[in-house]
Amino acid sequence: MALIRDQNTHNWILPKGRIEDGETLEDTSIREVKEETGLQSIKLVDKIGKTNYWFRTKCKDKFTKEVHFFLYEDETGEGEICVEADHFDKGQWFTKNEAIKKIGFIAQRKILHKAFKLIEDGTS
Repeated sequence: MALIRDQNTHNWILPKGRIEDGETLEDTSIREVKEETGLQSIKLVDKIGKTNYWFRTKCKDKFTKEVHFFLYEDETGEGEICVEADHFDKGQWFTKNEAIKKIGFIAQRKILHKAFKLIEDGTS
Protein backbone atom coordinates (compact mmCIF):
# COMPACT_ATOMS: atom_id res chain seq x y z
CA MET A 1 0.00 0.00 0.00
CA ALA A 2 1.35 3.42 -0.94
CA LEU A 3 1.25 5.98 1.88
CA ILE A 4 2.50 9.55 2.01
CA ARG A 5 3.71 11.51 5.03
CA ASP A 6 2.45 15.01 5.78
CA GLN A 7 5.47 17.30 6.14
CA ASN A 8 3.86 19.33 8.95
CA THR A 9 2.28 16.67 11.16
CA HIS A 10 4.48 13.72 10.11
CA ASN A 11 1.34 11.57 9.97
CA TRP A 12 1.30 8.85 7.31
CA ILE A 13 -1.88 9.20 5.26
CA LEU A 14 -3.65 8.05 2.13
CA PRO A 15 -3.61 10.44 -0.83
CA LYS A 16 -6.68 12.69 -1.00
CA GLY A 17 -7.67 16.12 -2.25
CA ARG A 18 -10.25 18.63 -3.41
CA ILE A 19 -12.67 18.26 -6.29
CA GLU A 20 -12.04 20.69 -9.14
CA ASP A 21 -14.84 22.09 -11.32
CA GLY A 22 -16.31 19.48 -13.64
CA GLU A 23 -14.59 16.49 -11.99
CA THR A 24 -16.26 13.33 -10.76
CA LEU A 25 -15.14 11.74 -7.51
CA GLU A 26 -13.16 9.20 -9.55
CA ASP A 27 -11.51 11.94 -11.65
CA THR A 28 -10.48 13.80 -8.51
CA SER A 29 -9.15 10.69 -6.85
CA ILE A 30 -6.97 9.60 -9.76
CA ARG A 31 -5.65 13.13 -10.31
CA GLU A 32 -4.80 13.56 -6.62
CA VAL A 33 -3.14 10.14 -6.32
CA LYS A 34 -0.99 10.93 -9.36
CA GLU A 35 -0.11 14.43 -8.11
CA GLU A 36 0.63 13.45 -4.51
CA THR A 37 2.52 10.19 -5.17
CA GLY A 38 4.00 10.66 -8.62
CA LEU A 39 2.56 7.27 -9.62
CA GLN A 40 1.38 7.63 -13.22
CA SER A 41 0.58 4.05 -14.27
CA ILE A 42 -2.35 3.45 -11.96
CA LYS A 43 -5.68 1.82 -12.74
CA LEU A 44 -8.89 2.27 -10.76
CA VAL A 45 -9.96 -1.05 -9.25
CA ASP A 46 -12.87 -0.24 -6.94
CA LYS A 47 -14.36 2.28 -4.53
CA ILE A 48 -13.33 1.55 -0.95
CA GLY A 49 -15.55 3.88 1.06
CA LYS A 50 -15.67 7.32 2.61
CA THR A 51 -14.79 9.07 5.84
CA ASN A 52 -16.08 12.21 7.51
CA TYR A 53 -14.15 14.42 9.90
CA TRP A 54 -14.14 17.99 11.14
CA PHE A 55 -11.37 20.50 11.64
CA ARG A 56 -10.86 24.12 12.60
CA THR A 57 -9.21 26.72 10.40
CA LYS A 58 -6.67 29.23 11.65
CA CYS A 59 -9.63 31.62 12.08
CA LYS A 60 -11.28 29.02 14.36
CA ASP A 61 -14.08 28.26 11.87
CA LYS A 62 -15.28 24.65 12.08
CA PHE A 63 -15.62 22.63 8.87
CA THR A 64 -16.76 19.10 8.13
CA LYS A 65 -15.06 17.24 5.32
CA GLU A 66 -16.15 14.09 3.48
CA VAL A 67 -13.41 12.11 1.75
CA HIS A 68 -13.99 9.27 -0.73
CA PHE A 69 -11.28 6.63 -1.18
CA PHE A 70 -10.63 4.35 -4.13
CA LEU A 71 -8.41 1.31 -4.60
CA TYR A 72 -5.81 1.54 -7.36
CA GLU A 73 -3.37 -0.88 -8.88
CA ASP A 74 0.06 0.16 -10.12
CA GLU A 75 -0.03 -1.38 -13.60
CA THR A 76 3.74 -1.47 -14.01
CA GLY A 77 4.54 -2.85 -10.57
CA GLU A 78 7.58 -0.58 -10.59
CA GLY A 79 6.01 2.60 -9.25
CA GLU A 80 8.50 4.70 -7.38
CA ILE A 81 6.77 7.15 -5.08
CA CYS A 82 7.84 10.75 -5.63
CA VAL A 83 5.76 12.94 -3.34
CA GLU A 84 4.41 16.42 -3.99
CA ALA A 85 7.13 18.38 -2.16
CA ASP A 86 4.94 21.32 -1.12
CA HIS A 87 2.91 19.15 1.25
CA PHE A 88 4.66 15.85 1.88
CA ASP A 89 8.16 14.81 2.89
CA LYS A 90 8.03 11.05 2.23
CA GLY A 91 6.18 8.42 0.28
CA GLN A 92 6.62 4.70 0.64
CA TRP A 93 5.16 1.29 -0.19
CA PHE A 94 4.15 -0.72 2.89
CA THR A 95 2.97 -4.26 3.50
CA LYS A 96 -0.51 -4.71 4.97
CA ASN A 97 0.66 -4.89 8.57
CA GLU A 98 3.15 -2.04 8.16
CA ALA A 99 0.54 0.23 6.56
CA ILE A 100 -2.02 -0.41 9.28
CA LYS A 101 0.57 0.40 11.96
CA LYS A 102 1.85 3.51 10.17
CA ILE A 103 -1.40 5.19 9.15
CA GLY A 104 -1.96 8.30 11.26
CA PHE A 105 -5.77 8.45 11.54
CA ILE A 106 -8.26 5.86 12.81
CA ALA A 107 -10.76 6.59 10.01
CA GLN A 108 -8.08 5.98 7.37
CA ARG A 109 -7.01 2.80 9.18
CA LYS A 110 -10.59 1.56 8.71
CA ILE A 111 -10.34 2.43 5.00
CA LEU A 112 -7.10 0.42 4.81
CA HIS A 113 -8.82 -2.60 6.36
CA LYS A 114 -11.59 -2.33 3.74
CA ALA A 115 -9.00 -2.00 0.95
CA PHE A 116 -7.10 -5.08 2.08
CA LYS A 117 -10.39 -7.00 2.34
CA LEU A 118 -11.16 -6.07 -1.30
CA ILE A 119 -7.68 -7.24 -2.31
CA GLU A 120 -7.99 -10.51 -0.37
CA ASP A 121 -11.43 -11.16 -1.87
CA GLY A 122 -9.89 -10.91 -5.33
CA THR A 123 -11.28 -7.57 -6.49
CA SER A 124 -7.91 -6.55 -7.94
